[in-house]
Amino acid sequence: MRIQVNNCRLYVDVVGSGLTAEGPKMVERPIVFVLHGGPGADHSTMKPDFNPLAEVAQLVYYDHRGQGRSDPDKSDNWHLDQWADDLRGLIDTLGIETPIVLGLSFGGFVAQNYAVRHPDRLHKLILASTVARMVPQRVFEASGMVPVRRIPLSICESVYLYIPVLNVTVTQNKDLYGHKPSSNTFQSLAARTGLSTIGKNLRPSHVLLS
Repeated sequence: MRIQVNNCRLYVDVVGSGLTAEGPKMVERPIVFVLHGGPGADHSTMKPDFNPLAEVAQLVYYDHRGQGRSDPDKSDNWHLDQWADDLRGLIDTLGIETPIVLGLSFGGFVAQNYAVRHPDRLHKLILASTVARMVPQRVFEASGMVPVRRIPLSICESVYLYIPVLNVTVTQNKDLYGHKPSSNTFQSLAARTGLSTIGKNLRPSHVLLS
């Protein structure tokens, strides 16, 4: 289903029951918002690993603005603040008071920014395979794949942000989603996402790192 949030229709899929029977009573289960990786992927990549959690919680998957089956929107709105505010809008629209936010990889960047911007609407924060600050040159040095000492940092940043979007979005999303960003869109995304600064002000009260 698609839900209108901040002038954008987000594709949302819910797995698991929100209520469970305990004797004569119906008890609410925890509600977990599952944020997919990317940028350029969609929520379906998360289901094989996280659907088993539906035995103990209700899972709310969705595609970030500009990704998957959500509205593409203009690239000016493809940045961490907007993605975090979209999550808040979705949580408010669904009327969830104690959301658990689980972010994987790029979804972890969005989750951390959500915690910074909206700490009043966060019960628990779960971060998996993500970082609080992206330093592309250190990533290349650790991998040993590229002689980074000969490459300016600005080029490393462009390459690091360009590759994951190119691999997923260009090869897959035209057939699946009906819109295919141009190469200019990738450059816009790299310039606006803010992946190198997220996490500086993160102080959640309950964080589980995986």
